[in-house]
Amino acid sequence: MAALEAALDALPLGAKPPDSVLEPAMSALFRRWGIDGWVFHLVIGRFEVDFAFPSAMLVVEVDGWDPHRTRQAFEDDRARDARLVSLGWSVIRVTWRQVTQEPGKVARNVGAALRHRHGGV
Repeated sequence: MAALEAALDALPLGAKPPDSVLEPAMSALFRRWGIDGWVFHLVIGRFEVDFAFPSAMLVVEVDGWDPHRTRQAFEDDRARDARLVSLGWSVIRVTWRQVTQEPGKVARNVGAALRHRHGGV
């Protein structure tokens, strides 16, 4: 079973290759926790998001340290989130540490957000 999981984790996430190793790790987390309905690298307005759940209008961004460590990246991420929210989307940001060390917590948070966005509690 471990070999199958490793092979699935290595599959491309669609026509566009992942930007980092964090994106395949997040898709593996979704798969392991039974979270489906996501689209990889969906374009929303002028932004290409990491993962989107279109039916719930939920975006999940995975933030590695290197591309997000500068003041400009920090400011750009907040402006991007504000624009997505103004378009009706909710945004969850997760880090490498959260994905690799707290996958259950990440899965529960995403699941709760999906339920909430679909009108649940």
